[in-house]
Amino acid sequence: MNLKHSKISFHYCDGLDNGNSKVAARILSWSNDSWPEPGSVILDAPDDY
Repeated sequence: MNLKHSKISFHYCDGLDNGNSKVAARILSWSNDSWPEPGSVILDAPDDY
């Protein structure tokens, strides 16, 4: 498994949209000392459906 660049999906409550539940995905990179670093957005729903 390549941990240098992974993907992560997650759900959240959008405080800018009356707390509505949303889902999103991002590229997840790992620093040289093994800390996760969120990268660019690859899915920001519901607009991408």
